[in-house]
Amino acid sequence: MLHILSNTLDNAITASEKITDESERFINLDISKTMDIYRIVVRNAINESVLKRNPSLKTTKLNAHKHGWGIKIIREIAEKYQGRCEFYESDKMFTCLITLKSTLL
Repeated sequence: MLHILSNTLDNAITASEKITDESERFINLDISKTMDIYRIVVRNAINESVLKRNPSLKTTKLNAHKHGWGIKIIREIAEKYQGRCEFYESDKMFTCLITLKSTLL
């Protein structure tokens, strides 16, 4: 779970740094467990639609060959633990929702 948290939070921090008005910046992390499912939700502020501009969520960092592994890692871990990973947006907020089967962790 450490890789999921580090990658999702790193992405949220990078996105938050792009918000020019610091009072509008936020990152929200929610982790819960119901029955045998962990639910991890990371939300952060955005200026504009990320998914419209970059639907495959490829890295926009310089030296792309050294970056851009986070989303792939998150998806692979979710799949490994019979979960899922979804990305969506609403009201200038980007959300990453991950579910994992806790009995496999």
